Amino acid sequence: MNALKGPFRLMFEDMRMQFYILTSITVALWLFFLVLGMSVDTFMGTLFGPYYGLFAIYPFLVYNKGYVYTLALGGTRKQFLFSMLAASGLFIVICMAVLNGIYQLNAFLLNQGVINTPLFHMGELVGSANPLLYFWVDLLWCVFLFGVSFGINSVWFYFGTVRFLLGLTGVALVVITYLAFADLRTLFTWIVENHLVFLHVIGAIGFAAAALSYVIMKNGPLERGGERNFFFKNKTVQD
Repeated sequence: MNALKGPFRLMFEDMRMQFYILTSITVALWLFFLVLGMSVDTFMGTLFGPYYGLFAIYPFLVYNKGYVYTLALGGTRKQFLFSMLAASGLFIVICMAVLNGIYQLNAFLLNQGVINTPLFHMGELVGSANPLLYFWVDLLWCVFLFGVSFGINSVWFYFGTVRFLLGLTGVALVVITYLAFADLRTLFTWIVENHLVFLHVIGAIGFAAAALSYVIMKNGPLERGGERNFFFKNKTVQD
């Protein structure tokens, strides 16, 4: 397989199909909201769900296709990771550009009185109507969703289902204990009052999770749960 070109093409073609499907769904959803808004005066739609959902669930699918195909065609784990992250970053930018284009078109038609259906955008929580800021907000959310999802699935693939569930149980117990004793009102107040800072924090978390995925999987196993020791080469071991 030719360096990064082959693996990137695999990732690109698969995500391109996902893009076509999700864009068609988003446009259809927008048209449905426009029709619904004609009969419901106070109706407000939202369109970011399909795209956000794509980047949240896609990493859970990629190891069943992209990872296996890349290695089967002679590619390396590092080529897969670089290609996956590069293609995903490209499509996050493209998808958010299309999404915000629809939002801006809807706002224009709304101001012209052609339609009467407003759309809710996550950027409204920042308290600004700047289109570039709205685009940036979507980017940060998608980086967070994709990065965390990719990180979780990389850990799951590396350590296997049993060890992953044991670790997840431990993390859940820590989180439940924290929620039981912490003052969540202070946290929620900070998020509301410093929402743009909060978005950059979760964006950084997503970026860090994606970087962790590279560290974990650059010498990862050929199959889920095939690695018993994090610091040594992979062994093919069934869960």
